[in-house]
Amino acid sequence: MRHSNTVKILTLVCFVTLGIIAVGCTAKSPSVEFYSLSPMDIAENELPGHATGSELAVGVGPVLFPAELERPQIVTRASTNKFHVAQFHHWGSPLQKNFSKTLAENLSILLGTDNIAVFPWQQYFKPTFRVILDIGQFDGIIGGNASLNARWTITDSSGKKALLVKKSNLQQPTAGTGYEDLVSAQNKLVATLSQEIAREIKQLTAKLSNEK
Repeated sequence: MRHSNTVKILTLVCFVTLGIIAVGCTAKSPSVEFYSLSPMDIAENELPGHATGSELAVGVGPVLFPAELERPQIVTRASTNKFHVAQFHHWGSPLQKNFSKTLAENLSILLGTDNIAVFPWQQYFKPTFRVILDIGQFDGIIGGNASLNARWTITDSSGKKALLVKKSNLQQPTAGTGYEDLVSAQNKLVATLSQEIAREIKQLTAKLSNEK
């Protein structure tokens, strides 16, 4: 009799366990969502006018990112010294490449030239200027501000002579409390940085023209 009750209890435990496993297998885990930066609209161009010149060519890069951002997941800032890595919100492509390509596309719009290349470029590409960037911060607080801190250098074609060195510390409020809102704010930061760089390149181009 005692043996029969033990068998019944074990059988019941097995059924309950299998039921829990079945529920766990059928429950859907949250799907990963992917995000991307995108070039600015032509209407956003604060520097309207004719092209800076068909001879102008700009090389973008190298663009260096901090180690904590070199990952598929979107990184947000919980506090000054604390980060959060999103489990289900990822960049659609490596952030460094996405950032570099977006910046290059923006400069093409702002400078009115198609002669833009991202490092490493082909041997036949001979840039008039190179833009080298060291990104110190490119993250944000969900429902707060997105931040972009970058030290950037415009050099001659060889990359050995610095013509201008600047640092940009930019902030952009997010329009909501979602990751898409954060990425949208980050996108605006890249556009703002592009405008700063484009202004300096235009001034350097004018200076070179006057020296000829």
